[in-house]
Amino acid sequence: MSQLKENQIFILAANSAAIKSVHENHLEYYEDKISNPAINKLVSYVSSTINNEIGTTYGVSILHDHVIFGTDHTPKNAGVVFFLEASLDKKTTLEIIQKSRSLAIHIVQKMLPDGDLFQEQQAVPWLDAEKVEALDERQELFLTKWGNTKIPDGFSLIDAPENTPLLCVDSEFMTPEKRATTSTSIDGAGLADGFSNSRNEAYILTVQECLQKTGDVRKFKVAHPDLLTIISEAAFKNMPVRFTATKTTDTMSQKSTYTLDTLEIDDNLLDTEGFELT
Repeated sequence: MSQLKENQIFILAANSAAIKSVHENHLEYYEDKISNPAINKLVSYVSSTINNEIGTTYGVSILHDHVIFGTDHTPKNAGVVFFLEASLDKKTTLEIIQKSRSLAIHIVQKMLPDGDLFQEQQAVPWLDAEKVEALDERQELFLTKWGNTKIPDGFSLIDAPENTPLLCVDSEFMTPEKRATTSTSIDGAGLADGFSNSRNEAYILTVQECLQKTGDVRKFKVAHPDLLTIISEAAFKNMPVRFTATKTTDTMSQKSTYTLDTLEIDDNLLDTEGFELT
């Protein structure tokens, strides 16, 4: 297999692009022809999901980098290569590669209107039902913003430039089923009470919320993994945090969910009247 990177896992490749100029050892291309906000968000989404579900399990980081495969290939081979940051033993590396590929195909297929017409839905039997549910929730958060976005010229998931694609996509992201909801912005402060990587959740003992004392542990959905890093640091150091979030309420069931928008550690809260660490 041709390796663009050491410990290469797979490539998310643009199906078409435009060469700007040809040089002896590389191609210069019009970046906007192979890169657009939808693709960039997809790359970030695939990367964070694989690292959450696989990277944390094996204690490794899965990185990605933009590449041009070489002057002997057409510009359709411009793309993003995913690879392991560090070398592991052969058996473990193979496990990570196989699981990462199957998970990437699985989550991309589930974001398309009709799935992949040429393949059955990729199975991920090594994920339990709880983690699959968490994946579905992350997908819904992603599609809430990017649903029905056209992917110019499509893209493919491939394991090497010269091989048949693992998955070809020429569509737009699906539009999630809309339910009647109301959304309000909230802000508050509290203490980190833990988090879950697999569920993409953060837990905060909300001492203050919209200027009201609560004293309840609130569960927040987290769309970006950076917020889990902050909540982890706050919990380890036993420091207070400030947050902003979106409260979404289903108008039929009146059930509310909370999505964490911003989070920061704030030492000054220790001097606030009524704010006590226990």
